[in-house]
Amino acid sequence: MSNSAEELHALYSSWRQRVVESPGANMASLVDPAGDGLQEIAKAYALLRILDGQLRYLEDRGARVSVHQRSLKRWGRVPLMLTTGWDAGVSSPDQIVDEATLDQIEALSSFLDGKVLTFDDARLPSLRALIDQADTLLTNSPNLDPTLAAYIRRLIASIRNALDDDAAGRIFDYTAAVVELRVAFQAAAEASPPEQKEDWLAMFRQITVGVATALLIEGGKMLGLAAGS
Repeated sequence: MSNSAEELHALYSSWRQRVVESPGANMASLVDPAGDGLQEIAKAYALLRILDGQLRYLEDRGARVSVHQRSLKRWGRVPLMLTTGWDAGVSSPDQIVDEATLDQIEALSSFLDGKVLTFDDARLPSLRALIDQADTLLTNSPNLDPTLAAYIRRLIASIRNALDDDAAGRIFDYTAAVVELRVAFQAAAEASPPEQKEDWLAMFRQITVGVATALLIEGGKMLGLAAGS
C-alpha cells in the first residue's frame, strides 16, 4: 500500500484517462455517482482525510506543510465536479483535474516518503499476527483496566476489518493505528501486575523503532513492524 497522496494521484489520473478514452462523454458516465463512481468519490475523500491528519501531525512537530494544506482544499473540489457539472460533455482531461494539480499531489507524495509509514503486502501478515497475539493476551488479562482493554479491542477490531476488507484496507490509516497500538501496549504493561507486565512489553517490542529522516515520527522515530521479532 502506497502513501495516501500516491493513491490519490492514481485515482485522479484514472479519471483523466477516461476522458482520453471517451472524449465528449459526460461526468455522470465517466465517474458514475449511482454506481462504482460513488465508491471512488468516497475513497478520494477518505484519502484526503488521512492526508489532512498526517499533515497536522507533522505541523505539530515543526514541519512546514502550509502549502500542502492549502492544496488539500482545492483537491477536495475535484470529486464534486463543480466546474464541469455532471451532465455536460467533457472534451479535455483538464476539465476534471489539470496536470498542475497532479504535480502538486505528486509533490506531496514525495514529501511524505520517509516521514509516514507506508505498508506493502509483505508487512500485513506481521500486523495480523500481532493483533491476533494481542487479542489472545487481552483474553488472558482479566484484571486489565476495562477502559484500556476496551480501547485495545476497538483498535484490534478496526485493524482486523481493514485487513479482511480489501476496500477498507486501501484507505485505512495503518500508520496511525500502529502508533496507537504501541502506546496502548505500553500503557497495558504499566497497568498490569508483574506476572503479565512482561507479556505486554513483548507486544510493545514487536513494534520496533527505526530511524527515518531528520523529520521523524513518534518521538523522533519512524515506526515499522518487525516480523517474527
